[in-house]
Amino acid sequence: MIIRYTGIEKLSRPEKIDLEGLAEKYAGRMDRFFPQPDAELMVHLKLHGEAGARIKYSIHVKVGIGKLVQAEAVDWDLIKAARTALEKLQKELVHKFKKS
Repeated sequence: MIIRYTGIEKLSRPEKIDLEGLAEKYAGRMDRFFPQPDAELMVHLKLHGEAGARIKYSIHVKVGIGKLVQAEAVDWDLIKAARTALEKLQKELVHKFKKS
């Protein structure tokens, strides 16, 4: 599965490594729904309140070929927001492909 990131350039190097590792872990789990090698996981990151004391992270994830499934999460902690969004996406995939 191909993973594409948007907005990741604003993160520090350790945050990028953590986010990429988490996305790769969940992409491996989602591969069973997409046997085609050209399936794509898109991770879009927005940072809110960069000038303030704390940064809020908004993460939108999409996956699919033909059928597009998406999820989003917002949190003050990057990893928590990413994990929540990816878990929502995984549950939505199970729901979509179980019915069809």
